[in-house]
Amino acid sequence: MVDLARRNFFKAKKLTTAPAIRLPWVLNEATFIAGCTQCGDCLTSCPENIIQKGDGGFPEVNFLKGECTFCQACVESCQQPLFAERALASEINAWDLVSP
Repeated sequence: MVDLARRNFFKAKKLTTAPAIRLPWVLNEATFIAGCTQCGDCLTSCPENIIQKGDGGFPEVNFLKGECTFCQACVESCQQPLFAERALASEINAWDLVSP
């Protein structure tokens, strides 16, 4: 009888990639993907230059470039209704909206 545990040792393990870190105050991933026009306004408005185009051209935060100061420049530059309302945004911790 073949020990399947040993056979699994030689199989290639599937690599999983971490989900993209979206901009603070994005309401949910599906709405963001459906509504983002990939115009790049949020990329150019970020004073920290930590927003970059990710997979599919959608913006994501790259913390290797720096840190987010939660200045909301990306929110203000976006013409699409993708972010929490400004009044609501002051009551919500932005990182509570980040997908796990």
